[in-house]
Amino acid sequence: MDLVARKKLNLEVLKRHDPNITDILDQSAHAVVYKFDIEKKSWEKLGYEGVMFLTKGKCHPYFSLYILNRLSIENYCLNLTDFEDINLTDEFIIYQTTEGEACAIWLFEKKDRERILAKVQKLHEGIKNLPATPKKQQQQPEPKVDILEMLKRGSTKSTPIPEKQQQQQQPIQQNSPKQTTDLLGLLKKASIQTHPENELRRVPEPFEQQQQKPPVNLIVPTMTPQPPTAPPVPNARNLSLLQVLQNGITPPVPPPIPPQQPVLSQHQLMSLMQPEIARRFNGRPLSKPEFIQQVLHMIQRDPLLLDSLYESYKAQMVPPPF
Repeated sequence: MDLVARKKLNLEVLKRHDPNITDILDQSAHAVVYKFDIEKKSWEKLGYEGVMFLTKGKCHPYFSLYILNRLSIENYCLNLTDFEDINLTDEFIIYQTTEGEACAIWLFEKKDRERILAKVQKLHEGIKNLPATPKKQQQQPEPKVDILEMLKRGSTKSTPIPEKQQQQQQPIQQNSPKQTTDLLGLLKKASIQTHPENELRRVPEPFEQQQQKPPVNLIVPTMTPQPPTAPPVPNARNLSLLQVLQNGITPPVPPPIPPQQPVLSQHQLMSLMQPEIARRFNGRPLSKPEFIQQVLHMIQRDPLLLDSLYESYKAQMVPPPF
């Protein structure tokens, strides 16, 4: 895989974790993050190991060091605005965070340390020289429109219309209806036009009878009974598993898929992985659980490992020249 295609693939992986990332400026195959313990006076690992990328974003803070963690699902991101000074001491890129913690990044490739540090220092100086942007004024939220409250106010403030005037205005409204976008006006107009005869025949009651009547609620909430929800229907896979647990029925076995390509033998697989394992695990000897965990993390999270194994595989599969 060429460098352009590899960079495009890595960028797609980073965007899944941080959509702000738009470009990869540099990268290193393996990085480890350390923190200095003041009480023990020694460096301790923070649990972040993997491929490190120098990334560019589309908004503040724009530049950062991003490590795809092989040890857990939590990745490490160091924005170039999170420290005041950064330098190279022995084999470590040492920096102090804004919270006062002393941290360091160790890179497996020696040639990557000075190159990436020079780019980080240049970008960091450029960020410090940028003018401070004024804070945006907080926009006041627009008041919400309560339609029910508008209907109440409209019904209390409406004045009765004389019968003669209402009879004269009704045919005009039917012949030339006005186009309006007022929601309250549309609701009022619909309520008047649905029963025009009842409105014309209505006679105002005496004032004493109006006082004796209890107040009428404009809005009465009604509770409609709803049928109980049916339990979810298990799918075929869960049903077969339930039958196995209860009755001992064997679940249906899916039809075998015929192999389309020859399977790699154990000898071929070991010959492909042996150079990468020897290059990456040249430190202290690992126990068997640690070795298995590291190999699984590399296969799942490191696209560079898969690229290297595939290139070795293609080289072995090429027939020798005659």
